[in-house]
Amino acid sequence: MKHIVRLSIASLAIAIAGVRLLGGAVTYSFSGTLTDIRDNGAGFSFGEQFDSTYVHDDSPQVGSLIEPGRMLYLGGPLSVSVAGSTLAGPASSELQVFNNWTSLVGGYDNDDGYFVSTWDYDATGGFLIQFDLWDFTGTTLSSLAMPSQSQVQSFAGNGRMFIRRFENGKEVGLAGGTFNAFSVVSSVPDAGSTLALIAPMLGLLAVGMKRRA
Repeated sequence: MKHIVRLSIASLAIAIAGVRLLGGAVTYSFSGTLTDIRDNGAGFSFGEQFDSTYVHDDSPQVGSLIEPGRMLYLGGPLSVSVAGSTLAGPASSELQVFNNWTSLVGGYDNDDGYFVSTWDYDATGGFLIQFDLWDFTGTTLSSLAMPSQSQVQSFAGNGRMFIRRFENGKEVGLAGGTFNAFSVVSSVPDAGSTLALIAPMLGLLAVGMKRRA
């Protein structure tokens, strides 16, 4: 019984630590077709399919205000695959959140948005990988706080992907397209699932402690 109690304590600690480490992380999968090709298309062609994954964590962060209606945060890892080639950034990316943002460039007018970008460098330059999600009614967000997972998913109806190629500091090609699918691949357990996982351990631990008393 002592061995079981010790094992239960260790398992409980691991379970709780795992939940704390994972926080609010969720992995999204999205795909689409490249329809915006400029210059050399960053090495890709019109009509090719792209598949991408992004890890989002909606845990509270302290952001940095870029301008009114636009906040900068730390985003998660982002990768994209096209025609057998995979581009992937580091463990963190740049996340910008827009709330009632207006800009003459692009014709934005009190819109809400979610913009992620990261770099995949190589010997001669690199690829700038970007995606943005928008609510052109400006009703999804009520502040510049980190969006929740449900808010991110609600943006996906207006999702776009861009791959930009840079060489020697100059942009030499771009390939972009809109989403045709967006889904949750995996996420951490919710509070109910976590409690269901930990409850049997707590019960076993309580029995062991009672017998020792």
